[in-house]
Amino acid sequence: AEEMRGIFEEVDADNSGQITWEEFRQFMENPQVQAYFATQQLDTSDAPQLFALLDTDGKGSIGMEEFIMGCQKLRGQARSSDVAALLQENKRISQKFLRSLRKMESRIGAICGIMGVDVAEFRSTCPTPCMTPASTVGGGMSPAAMLGRARSRVSIPRSRSTTKACV
Repeated sequence: AEEMRGIFEEVDADNSGQITWEEFRQFMENPQVQAYFATQQLDTSDAPQLFALLDTDGKGSIGMEEFIMGCQKLRGQARSSDVAALLQENKRISQKFLRSLRKMESRIGAICGIMGVDVAEFRSTCPTPCMTPASTVGGGMSPAAMLGRARSRVSIPRSRSTTKACV
């Protein structure tokens, strides 16, 4: 840990107590540094990814504790328990995402029903909501025309119609 503390201080060129991406990038360009990290069983072939893994709080800079703990955790090959934990977490997140997607699909169906747009027709014109140009949503109607159509069918206050996103 003391050795890593010394490396941290060397990388932290401005003595701010934080390593920025620029400081890290410049430091990692040094072949001697790359060799040292290799002896520590740390892969430096993808410096941006390594920086992102060390920046555990996502603030765009690495504190001393993040650096030391991160380097210790990233040493060597992944253990099978590490891989199993990642697979389990990935499965949990995927299931949560799928539940959210189903809720969104249900809500889109309800909105289409209110607007008088056939859901099957909607799906054929906008297979991936918010990824398709707005002009193709609702069979080629502009968002303003779709909103006007919806307002004519139900009472929608104008103050709620500020969003311009695809359903």
